[in-house]
Amino acid sequence: RVGNISAPVMNDTAYLTGLSIPIPNGGSGAKVEVLITYVSVGSGGISSGSTSKIRLTKVKYMNGSGAQTMSSLTVDGPQMTLVGSKPTITFGLPNGATGTVITGLSGGQKYVADVNIKADESGDIGIKSIPVRFNGNVAGTQVTITDSSDLIIKDASGSSISGYTVGSIVGSGTSSASAVITFSGAGYRINAGQTVTFKIEANVSAVASDSSLITDITPGSSFTWTDIAGGGATGARDASNGVMPNYPTTAVSMRS
Repeated sequence: RVGNISAPVMNDTAYLTGLSIPIPNGGSGAKVEVLITYVSVGSGGISSGSTSKIRLTKVKYMNGSGAQTMSSLTVDGPQMTLVGSKPTITFGLPNGATGTVITGLSGGQKYVADVNIKADESGDIGIKSIPVRFNGNVAGTQVTITDSSDLIIKDASGSSISGYTVGSIVGSGTSSASAVITFSGAGYRINAGQTVTFKIEANVSAVASDSSLITDITPGSSFTWTDIAGGGATGARDASNGVMPNYPTTAVSMRS
């Protein structure tokens, strides 16, 4: 819909005629708002995971010489992926501490970060995989990752979470290590509108007095989730594409 004129999409095209949009002289142009309305995503509606893109292909206008036509235009809007629900993620220090740096780093199993994930009000989601990356500032600050006994996640109450494995391990036992936490089945379910906190614990060896350990959850392409409400689309996010906006790229640090 543009203004008061609406048109259905037929064979991937909507023809909007009779808009009568006045364009001022001087090249300033006119702002035209376009409203796109979709049917429900999921059962009985659009398949979850479908993509949509709006493209302006033809403009007919009137000037002093009469009717003019501009065609073969290639004015594109951003491509969208349609889902029934999606997560919102925040990443930070343990127990919701403010800032990005905290003290208390030492050897052993250390609680280093929080991953908070909220499901949209529109439906439930299932978290499939969460990447975790660690970087120590000195050679003596190392993280060992062999399985879920080294890289542990707990819920907001501090109770251990089951039903996940740890894989894609790189650099275990060095100052730079990473892995991916993967939940089984449909993933860790988060009900519509609810927020779940995952507490991340790592097996740390910190031997220097000036040690620090930086933690983040990149790359975003390794974060995946299941759109339960919309029929099971799985999405990921990286620097250039994906179906989940505002993936956190910030890091937090724990110092000795």
